[in-house]
Amino acid sequence: MEDSRSSRNCNEVVLDAPSMRDLEDVNTASVAEDNARRRGKRPLSSSRCVTQSPRRSSSSYLLRGFGSPFLDSVPVTFLRRLPSVCICAGCRSIHATPAQLPCGHTLCEPCRDVAYSCQPKRPALQDQETREGSRYGTCPVDGDPFSTLDFELLDFCRQAVYRGTVICPNAQFGCRFRGELRFLEYHCLSNCRFRITGSSGRREWHDRHIIRYVLRSAAESSRVPRREIRTAKRRLLSTFEL
Repeated sequence: MEDSRSSRNCNEVVLDAPSMRDLEDVNTASVAEDNARRRGKRPLSSSRCVTQSPRRSSSSYLLRGFGSPFLDSVPVTFLRRLPSVCICAGCRSIHATPAQLPCGHTLCEPCRDVAYSCQPKRPALQDQETREGSRYGTCPVDGDPFSTLDFELLDFCRQAVYRGTVICPNAQFGCRFRGELRFLEYHCLSNCRFRITGSSGRREWHDRHIIRYVLRSAAESSRVPRREIRTAKRRLLSTFEL
């Protein structure tokens, strides 16, 4: 792919449209690990802090906690694989400051709150929480217990994600922007020739896309039967007439 790095305007890089190979390379390592597990072998990346990987074949994620209403409302597609610890093992979104549990999985703040609320509150555990001033929960992936005193906040994820290479959400309409995430909001709101302004259609498209994205992610990571999730999806979409 020809790289036109010399043409920079307003802190953005405009290149040819990314090929399918660029998008597929993001998940090559994840596929290799899955195949190794099926054969009963241990993946090469067996370190507890990097074992998790995205379950979807897509490289698009929802962002949370970055302090930007724009970034928090638009699914973002990355061209290079992000550190796996930056991806929440519960909802598969990317949080600015995720927390790594003792088991090695990473959870965003909303998923940690859910894990706390799902933990059975036995009297002995309640007394211990009162004494220590902490909360206890269980990992949604492997069920290992953890407390607020156990996990580690990964502050470096914010910068790692900001420097990740992304494409414009309007790439499907012909936009050829490719640059770091920190330049995406400025590009979309100021420079993108394919943006749609003053239209309710764009808002409805975003709402519909986000609803389906979250439900699909929940179906892949949840133990709830897929039939129930499909029924809930139909009812939710019909409620908003999307």
